[in-house]
Amino acid sequence: MRSSLWSDCRGQSFRGSVHERRRLDLIRALDRRQQPDASRDAGPDAVATEAEIRWAFAHRLHENVTAMNLDHFLARPHRREVETYSDFTNWHRIDDGAEALIHEHLLALPSAHQPDETESAVCSISVTCTKSAAPSTTARPAVRTTCSPLRRSAT
Repeated sequence: MRSSLWSDCRGQSFRGSVHERRRLDLIRALDRRQQPDASRDAGPDAVATEAEIRWAFAHRLHENVTAMNLDHFLARPHRREVETYSDFTNWHRIDDGAEALIHEHLLALPSAHQPDETESAVCSISVTCTKSAAPSTTARPAVRTTCSPLRRSAT
């Protein structure tokens, strides 16, 4: 009963931020491996390379933040952080301080953004793949295998 009350609150959902935490963990893992380059940002749907996966997840987290209602009683105390990360340029480089701030202030807040099938599928496999010994050769095929059927069904 409680979970349905929370999920119906002002049309926003509390997803427990598991996917968001995984996305942030993946962004940090990829940032540690390779300096993020905004010129390699191919948008939220590109997942062919590790750089594209990094930027796609940054877009998804940004969408989650921009869909937060600043008038919501849980979001109001975090207004400054929501406004800061509503600007996509703040997702270009996530350092230790930014990661801590995002974890502490943003990931558990309600958002009207609802992930689609592709987002959930890619998120589920990507963190595991990037933690492997050879992520370049492991992540791409896993993401392509998961996303290809989803892209075909969406068209």
